Amino acid sequence: MFRRLRDAITPSKGKSLAGAFLRLGWAGFWLQVVFGSLPILVLLYYLIFSKRAPDASGGFGFMEYLTIINLVLLIFTTYWSFRYTRIVREIRIKQPASS
Repeated sequence: MFRRLRDAITPSKGKSLAGAFLRLGWAGFWLQVVFGSLPILVLLYYLIFSKRAPDASGGFGFMEYLTIINLVLLIFTTYWSFRYTRIVREIRIKQPASS
């Protein structure tokens, strides 16, 4: 009885933090991949089948710049979520062995 009470009071030594980072990291990563593939597919469809004449300046328009910024942010946040899963390894390595 006292052992159960002592185990309930003892801190988890990073197990719950590591588990939370692992779940959050993989959930965020796969959500970014799934939801991020939709704008990429729409952009590819637009670039392939668009009959729009190019701008007089020959450059990108405002919407194209916003699209590129969006894709860069998508790549960054996907990497950020994947990095959470790597942080779990660091947390688990640095925690002391349980006795």
